[in-house]
Amino acid sequence: MLHTFTQYVERERIMRDMDRVLSEYRALRPRTDILSTLSFLTGAYDDGRCVLLLLLDGTLPVPFRGQVYHIPVHVWFPRAYPSEAPIVYVVPTPDMVVCRGSCVGADGRVTLPYMDTWIQKPEGASLTELLRECQTVFHLEPPVMAKRKPADSPARTDNRSGEQAEMPAPPARPPKASTVDASSSATDAVPERPPKPAPPAPPATTEPTRTPPRPINPELMELQKRLHAKLTRSVTETQHTLHQANEQLERLCDDLERGRPAMEDEMQRLRVVRDLCVVDAERLDTTVQKAQQQTADLQARAEPDVDHMLSATSLAENQCV
Repeated sequence: MLHTFTQYVERERIMRDMDRVLSEYRALRPRTDILSTLSFLTGAYDDGRCVLLLLLDGTLPVPFRGQVYHIPVHVWFPRAYPSEAPIVYVVPTPDMVVCRGSCVGADGRVTLPYMDTWIQKPEGASLTELLRECQTVFHLEPPVMAKRKPADSPARTDNRSGEQAEMPAPPARPPKASTVDASSSATDAVPERPPKPAPPAPPATTEPTRTPPRPINPELMELQKRLHAKLTRSVTETQHTLHQANEQLERLCDDLERGRPAMEDEMQRLRVVRDLCVVDAERLDTTVQKAQQQTADLQARAEPDVDHMLSATSLAENQCV
């Protein structure tokens, strides 16, 4: 099984999908088997060659008329999975027959609209959702039915009383008269024994014979152990990473709590500085307005006469000027 699994490209996707399906459908088990019809896989040839594929083997619980029936199915994984949709077959037991329907063929193959959607967008498809679609279709159209018992069964069931009544055995026929020679004496004649009565018919069984459980495949056990170990390592690493991140966040919160008083003092000091800046800005604005007013007044005055403004210290100098 491990050799078969290594031939798949998207092994991580297969492991992830199998884990989700097996956690929800406990009656399914992974194994390998040979599939001989390949035309639906590639569409390029149909020569009857065989290929070893992974599959999920088991039953799907389907409610029908107030009871839950377990439908045996095979879910095959193509080599190109998940680019190609899984292949689902209804696999009847010896006491069942396939019921052909809108989504189930005479050979038991299941075709659903979800498979077409899968091919168009495989990255958004889900194997669990596909199995749920199968359950919905099987609930509306049961894919299998029990085989009818032959009419000449040794026992019949009384439907009114619910008790089984055995059919009586046919009566023994009387012995045929033996033809003896007239010359033979009566002492030499051997009396013919009556035939033995027929044995009673065995009672009819209402419960189907249960098949013994299959032995656990050691390769499957090894694969499950490897999957469990990988999941355990992943969970441990995730917990360790989350623990470190939590410790870092706690340290950051402690630093912020310790720095809160200093930040509040700094904010208070900045508020005081802001108020002083507002007062200084108002004073500066007032001073600028006064300077602009004085400048306007000076510009509005007429230019002075220099001759009238100059005066000498003596009369002679005034005359010269």
